[in-house]
Amino acid sequence: MADTGKLLWSGEHWIAYLRESDGNTNSASIGIYHTRYSPAGEGNVALISVPGDDGLQAIVTDERDVLDFTMERVRAAAPDDPFNDLDLPVLEGKLTRGGDVGNAPYWVLEAGEFSIVVSWSGLVEPFIMRGRAPNEKGTAVAFSVLMFAEKGAIIVNGVRAPGEPYIRDGWRQVTGPGGPASSFCFALAETYTTQSPA
Repeated sequence: MADTGKLLWSGEHWIAYLRESDGNTNSASIGIYHTRYSPAGEGNVALISVPGDDGLQAIVTDERDVLDFTMERVRAAAPDDPFNDLDLPVLEGKLTRGGDVGNAPYWVLEAGEFSIVVSWSGLVEPFIMRGRAPNEKGTAVAFSVLMFAEKGAIIVNGVRAPGEPYIRDGWRQVTGPGGPASSFCFALAETYTTQSPA
């Protein structure tokens, strides 16, 4: 059956959230939007929150127009999104993906004196998501292949950030009570649509 919406965005969304065993908040968080199609063109945006003297809290992008579009139209800002209350500076940088997407992919995020390597491993069976209801912005996820990882790491300038991946309860609304829900995951072939004009 054809989707009645209008194509808004298509790409990949990569999530890497760490939490220490006795913590209620993330010890490190990274969200990467790899845009393949949008009215603003192609490009990459990484939201980074690694606190501490040697960490980095910033947005790194290789295409400013894509950043503006991503923040305005694509980013969902779920209630448990760790970036909701952060005012992050914007840095120009280089964002490169490597590794086998079906086994142990990684991203390298470079900006100024910082080099951050984010990796996902121990991938479980892909979860295919279709036809989500529109959010308050009027956009809906028409299709996505969700890949959840049992393991992952965030390494800043050679130093591993503290914490481990954890069960993110919000995913249970999508994958069901027994489905995957790791805080290290990525969405392949994610496609957003808007409702067609009346």
